Amino acid sequence: MYQAEAAVFGVSGTSSSTAETSISDSLAKSRVASYVVVAKGRGTAEEAARIMGTDAPASSLIGRVDVRQPPETVLIQVRAKGATPRSAT
Repeated sequence: MYQAEAAVFGVSGTSSSTAETSISDSLAKSRVASYVVVAKGRGTAEEAARIMGTDAPASSLIGRVDVRQPPETVLIQVRAKGATPRSAT
């Protein structure tokens, strides 16, 4: 079994004050939570299958990919598993 891992850092623009930084951080965290939901969805899996050129059903791809946001962060962590290096990416 092979595993590929990636992390994405979500930001919401630049800030010039502490208050703006706090608001931007909260906005980024809420957006990242939404991106995680989208990343776990059937539409994303179907597009991934199309890009990979595979006939594998979206449900099988969804089962091999774990997407999560560590608590209180603006990170998205993605882990994909597969029988070959290519199928894990």
